[in-house]
Amino acid sequence: MIKKIKKYRAVTVVELLIVIGIIGIVMAVGSSLLVFGTRTMRISETKASNQFDVRVPIGQIEDLIRYAGQLEIIDTPPISGSLDNYVILDSGVDNQIVHYVNGVEKKIPGLSVEGGYDFQVKLKSGTTNTIVLRLAKSGVAGFNLETEIVVLNLAGNDVEGLTEGIGFTYGEQLESPVVVDDVDEEDDSEITVTIDNGKSGKKELQLVFSESISNVVMTSADSIDYLGLNRYRFNQDNKFPDGSSLIISFKDASSNDHEIKMILDGQNWSLK
Repeated sequence: MIKKIKKYRAVTVVELLIVIGIIGIVMAVGSSLLVFGTRTMRISETKASNQFDVRVPIGQIEDLIRYAGQLEIIDTPPISGSLDNYVILDSGVDNQIVHYVNGVEKKIPGLSVEGGYDFQVKLKSGTTNTIVLRLAKSGVAGFNLETEIVVLNLAGNDVEGLTEGIGFTYGEQLESPVVVDDVDEEDDSEITVTIDNGKSGKKELQLVFSESISNVVMTSADSIDYLGLNRYRFNQDNKFPDGSSLIISFKDASSNDHEIKMILDGQNWSLK
């Protein structure tokens, strides 16, 4: 009996190339989908992280502004060694936001250590006590928040400094004004002096006068700075020692002589 030999048809080169091409297309599409999915997931994670890095600290900063007794908008940090309380964008350190209290850095909860922030503090047009605050993180997955804050404790004072900046100084509510009687008994005029405890400490003392003065002298001060709005800062490089008794003399707008005595008890100044 003769068996028939089956003939098997071989795969041609063309057919093989077509199959390889189809496999390549499938792999390319799959790879693209994988890359796209991974990238989308990474962006989503970054955006969620950025939202946290903005939402949490802006709430803390809002409270510092809302309950400040004095507020001044700035675009440069206070002088080195200052005991001012302030928050400002530091563009020299990866756009970090820094916060100092009495000369000591204090981290605001929620701020990213990586920086990358955009920070803007602006006085709302037509108001004297409303701040428009903007905090953002830039990039593909950027996120920003803007809010308006009414400063509640200014006690009749206005927000000071610039109308727009990248930071602010803040302090406690001013003490009740202390009356300084004119030393010239023939003149019954008087000047009120306010001690700014929010910006006072062992290295400096800030006083706000009710009118323009001149010829300001305090022998124990290493420097005296005029900050505008009848505010003066008396600085001591090596700190004023506890119990310091300081005499400040000046002339009022009518050239009458005045003299006041300041006492330092711990971190607080008082007028005697």
